[in-house]
Amino acid sequence: MLFNGGGTLKERVSDVAEAFAGQEAVQQIVAFLRLGGDRAICVPRAGKDEEG
Repeated sequence: MLFNGGGTLKERVSDVAEAFAGQEAVQQIVAFLRLGGDRAICVPRAGKDEEG
């Protein structure tokens, strides 16, 4: 959900925050991502599998 799907990463972070509102661990990750400002995060390349 966070790294797959449509929309921007910022939009997906908001979707995750809403979908997992009662999960403290998820909210900590959401807060980390939101507080990062312009900090880049690694996201998987589209079409790559784990053994790539």
